[in-house]
Amino acid sequence: MEHSEPKEQRNYVRLHMNETIIARMSIEQVNGVSVNSRSKPVLITELSPGGLRMLTHLELPSSSHYLLGFQLMIKQVEMKLNGHVVWRDADESQFRYGISLRLTASERRALISLLNMYLTTLCPDQLKIHELYKSMSLYYLHTSKQHLDQSI
Repeated sequence: MEHSEPKEQRNYVRLHMNETIIARMSIEQVNGVSVNSRSKPVLITELSPGGLRMLTHLELPSSSHYLLGFQLMIKQVEMKLNGHVVWRDADESQFRYGISLRLTASERRALISLLNMYLTTLCPDQLKIHELYKSMSLYYLHTSKQHLDQSI
């Protein structure tokens, strides 16, 4: 099933990755059952605490029935992220994917810190932007936690 990118449904600020970030992607689970798969390289083009956009030659279904794992390095920090495909779009011989990340609160905080560090190194003279990104990310993290606490 092919989908266009959804209109602004994300809860976090998405950063366009100016540096080439190659992740190793593998299938971690299918229908909740852990599986072993070989990893394949994918290009991460955008990243946020809630998701990522990637490019690859692999054709994957848009489904939450399987969980993908992404091993990547940003600013000499290695991270393992998990998520599922929410949309797919064909672009000549490549496919673009929107991935919704499934992270614990501590993994999300670590990713926010890492993305803030990445942003700071891109534009060191833009401290107001860095502080705005950090405060917006922490706000969404806090409101998400409150929403979870109320639904329990």
